[in-house]
Amino acid sequence: IVNPFGYATGSRNNGAKQDTNNDANFIKDSKVQELAILYDNFPINVDLILDIHGDTGKDTVYMYEHKSETLPTIAEKVMIENDNLIPYLKAKTIYKIPVNNGVIIPPPFDVGIEGVMEKLGVEYTMTVELPGKFDGQKRIIGGIAIINSILRAFKEIK
Repeated sequence: IVNPFGYATGSRNNGAKQDTNNDANFIKDSKVQELAILYDNFPINVDLILDIHGDTGKDTVYMYEHKSETLPTIAEKVMIENDNLIPYLKAKTIYKIPVNNGVIIPPPFDVGIEGVMEKLGVEYTMTVELPGKFDGQKRIIGGIAIINSILRAFKEIK
């Protein structure tokens, strides 16, 4: 957990009231201390990064998936496989960004942490956006099932 204060308080803000998600850049001298520490200690060889978030305004799950074009998608299979536990976003766009089977199709030059990870050579960077407007217990069960499906699919590829 990069932001234990935010985790404990149900917020994206850290103890210094900084938004560790939207106000942050994953750079060496980030103004957000947690991200600067993460950057300084980031392992050299990483194949998969799994980022768990929540979208308080949604009642369905969706994912971002960053990967090389030569690698198969993991996210679409995972979304479809777990739809009975936690429904995935069926819309074609979210926040004006294209979506396919609950998976956001990232822009080619994404400046978010996922895009940075891709540039650092991480094979897969996935962000799971769990729905805030979905039953808490079912959200936990569905979230764990999604994580397990991602790990299983990744092992199959490797």
